Amino acid sequence: FKYCTGNLYEDGKLNFLTVIQLLNEALRMLRDEHYPCELKELHRIEDVVTSYKEALQNLTMKLRRLEQHCEQKCQSISRKQEIWESKWKTVLGQCPFSLIFKDDLVSSVHFI
Repeated sequence: FKYCTGNLYEDGKLNFLTVIQLLNEALRMLRDEHYPCELKELHRIEDVVTSYKEALQNLTMKLRRLEQHCEQKCQSISRKQEIWESKWKTVLGQCPFSLIFKDDLVSSVHFI
């Protein structure tokens, strides 16, 4: 019994803490002898859970990197769109979408 500390008797009296430790250790030994397969299975399950936790952490980290990358791309696209619109305004005096949706342009189109 490697987990028990202290003497069974101290000053002629029974040391209940040591008795409880002895009983707990005896119960653990009985359990381990009686259910060795379940304990091995429990350890295997613990290993699987640990590996799943690590995989989840890795996926979470990759998701954060992907979100940052997407955010940077969106900002880049927005900036490029602003530059594009600015160039068109310089050339045409207005954004090409404004030309397309202008009332006089739309009304001049006749459908057959």
